[in-house]
Amino acid sequence: MLRGFVVGKPYPEGVAFKEYTLADEDFLGPNYIACRAERADLIAALRFPDMATR
Repeated sequence: MLRGFVVGKPYPEGVAFKEYTLADEDFLGPNYIACRAERADLIAALRFPDMATR
């Protein structure tokens, strides 16, 4: 969790939420989505269905 937010990379199937680190950022590539950590309902609705494949 980063300052009260969870961060994830969007895919067509959903968002792959994970612990964000600066090493994930290349400032060239994919966008990220941030969601307030207390909004478990939104996180569950947006979450990528199979996190093991990413």
